[in-house]
Amino acid sequence: MKYGKSMKQYLLFNITAEVESVPNIDNTKLAEEVLAYQKRRSEDPTNTQFEDTILLTPYGSEAKKLISYMSKFGEDSYHLSMNGFWSQIHHPLESTDTHYHGGNATKSWVYYVKVPNNSGDLVFLLDDKDDRSPKPSFKPVEGEFIIFDSYLRHKVTKNMSNDIRISIAGDFKV
Repeated sequence: MKYGKSMKQYLLFNITAEVESVPNIDNTKLAEEVLAYQKRRSEDPTNTQFEDTILLTPYGSEAKKLISYMSKFGEDSYHLSMNGFWSQIHHPLESTDTHYHGGNATKSWVYYVKVPNNSGDLVFLLDDKDDRSPKPSFKPVEGEFIIFDSYLRHKVTKNMSNDIRISIAGDFKV
């Protein structure tokens, strides 16, 4: 008896993320805006929001232009509404632990403001015990954003550069 001749195959994981550029954003000004106000979203170092900073979006700012663009993008592309946004400043040797965006989030996004060489990649995991090697990862590019399903666990590898890395992230919901 020969096994496997009638065995069916099923693709179990076909998860995608999309990457796109944002036009007409001055990343130098945007970096200055992020650095001018570095208030943390949480003062509790055990909270995942401890490493995030509040992003101010006053009228006429680059941050306001970016958030307006991303909000319209979410509505037009996915029929989703903005569900919050924040900034991250990774100093040398800093990283972000594995997490996911639960709650009401459907899609999550990260826009890259300042990305020195070797300042950390976005790595995706199926769960906390994911031991695949190499893991799917994304090398950030200044001026681009990546959007992915919010349930995906992800982390940012250590910033091995001698400079800060700045990104802005957010979530969309139904």
